Amino acid sequence: MQNMEELKEICRGISVSTGIVHGRILKLGENNGHAVTKNDILVLESSNPLYAIEVMSAGGVIMERGGRLAHLCVIALEMGIPCITQAEKAGEILMEGQAIVLDAAEGVVYEQR
Repeated sequence: MQNMEELKEICRGISVSTGIVHGRILKLGENNGHAVTKNDILVLESSNPLYAIEVMSAGGVIMERGGRLAHLCVIALEMGIPCITQAEKAGEILMEGQAIVLDAAEGVVYEQR
C-alpha cells in the first residue's frame, strides 16, 4: 500500500471502529445483486438494520449520518470492521466501484491510485 501522505484525501468523518482498509465503493441502493465481500467498502446514508448482514460481510463502512452508537456502527465496532460516520455527502463524492483507502482511525477516506 502507498504511504498515506502520498494519497489524495476525498472526505472525512468521525472514527467508530479503527483500522485501515482498501477496497472498492459499494452503494447498497445501487447494488444490483452483488454479494458484499471484504473487498467492498459500503457507503450508507444512515443506519438501517436491514443492512446488518451486508455490514458484517464488508471490508469497511462509511456512513453519512448517525452517531457512533447507531445500530450499524455498533455492529461494525463489534465485528472489528473499520467504520466512520458523519462523512457528509460521501454518497455524492464517492462513486460506485471507486478504489479507495479508508483510514478509520483518523476518519479519512483517500483516493487509491
